[in-house]
Amino acid sequence: MPAGYEDHVAELEAGIGEFGFRSMSASLVKGGRDSFEYYSEVWRTSEGEAKLRGRTPVSLDRDRILYSDEFRRQDEKYHVLFIGGSRLARNYTTHALRAAHVARSVANRLKLNSELVEAIVLGSKVGGVPFVHRGKRIVADWVKAQIKAQDSHDTDKAKRPRQGELLKAVPSGSGLPLVPPDWVDQIESDDLRRKVDAYLPWARGWSNAPAYSTGQESYWALTTNPFLHRSKESAYLAQTMYGVWRHSLGDPEVVPSAFEHSISLSDEPQTIRQEHGTHEAMLARYCDDITWVLENLSEASRVAALEGEQTAHQRLGRNYGHEFEESVKAALVDDNTGKLYTYFIDDLVRTSQRNMTEATPGTVSEVEPVVTLSKRGALTLTLMKQFLESDIFSRERILSRNLTLDGIIVNALEVLYKPYKEVGYRLIERHSRLEGWNAPDLVATAKSGLDDPVRRVQTTVDLLMGMSDRDVFELVGLE
Repeated sequence: MPAGYEDHVAELEAGIGEFGFRSMSASLVKGGRDSFEYYSEVWRTSEGEAKLRGRTPVSLDRDRILYSDEFRRQDEKYHVLFIGGSRLARNYTTHALRAAHVARSVANRLKLNSELVEAIVLGSKVGGVPFVHRGKRIVADWVKAQIKAQDSHDTDKAKRPRQGELLKAVPSGSGLPLVPPDWVDQIESDDLRRKVDAYLPWARGWSNAPAYSTGQESYWALTTNPFLHRSKESAYLAQTMYGVWRHSLGDPEVVPSAFEHSISLSDEPQTIRQEHGTHEAMLARYCDDITWVLENLSEASRVAALEGEQTAHQRLGRNYGHEFEESVKAALVDDNTGKLYTYFIDDLVRTSQRNMTEATPGTVSEVEPVVTLSKRGALTLTLMKQFLESDIFSRERILSRNLTLDGIIVNALEVLYKPYKEVGYRLIERHSRLEGWNAPDLVATAKSGLDDPVRRVQTTVDLLMGMSDRDVFELVGLE
């Protein structure tokens, strides 16, 4: 390993503290190779040195994500809020950039690797399907339904005990393999199970894991050419992709006992597992959640103001004010989103710094995370989420729109899945031209993958992910 690049990266990361992630510990998703070994070969050439000068393996991930086609496609996917006759819409690029800015700010104050947390946040939404929050629920259910239907028609059944049940019966540390999610564990056909293993990205160790999630699809889109079932030429870090897959805070009471994703592609296997977790990945979860909540509250307040109503901030303060600290109450009275960001950022920094004085560097726990909100801060965030669900997202016009979108998304999936030779072939040809792999043999290989009904399930999700909201309307025949 040439000392030049190692010393160069060490100098660039000199400001990272003892709890921060350093590129020296990085590994690649593709083949599990050491990242410095990989980049040292690039550094040996004058062209490679020019490319790597001033950049770490982590910042390379961040830059690739920022300039990827997948990130650009977020511009055309929208979150819409209605109150009365007024509406506001924002695209998901806006959300990702704001969440990344918050994450970078907190990481700098905690002396974590700000480039890693930024890469994770920027990459975490690129796998979103159109109408993201409605779409992800429908897509996950649709995937499970397709697999269940195929299993019910398959005559090659194996009546074997579920791995989840086996795990309950065997003492921990016995060497039993990590259990798959319930929807995979329930597959009875051995042939179908092998195909699901081969063609669908899912993680072991988490029984209630969905069949589709934004982070899961983001990982898949960034690291692979899903239509050719091959790794992309650019190799991402396992630490970045673990954070991308696991970017959602979710239910704090539901923490997987372990996590591992491994899939064998046509060139090299890809693997991410629990050991690739970082404090930066934990930070990304909080920053994503905080940004989502505060931006929704801000936009709901703006739409209410257009209608002459009391703002969402003021209604939130009226409903839950007795639970909030004085600084939060004051920010709600003033409709000041900036002060709310300051409250959560300061709480996150203060709590994490206190935890760092008592924790051991190098140890990352999801059960007792070092980087976390205080109990009061976490309660405040939870109450804000509850308010959004009960007061904003439950409005009749939004509920009506959601029901309409649910039907549109299902129709789009069916159009992509069933008449695939008409629609799927055409969209694969379009992707091949846009992404520069349009050699006839490669396009033929990608099309042939659609002939297998299991692989077509995942390819349908991949095709939908590459579409904009408007594309979906056009696909199902709506203006």
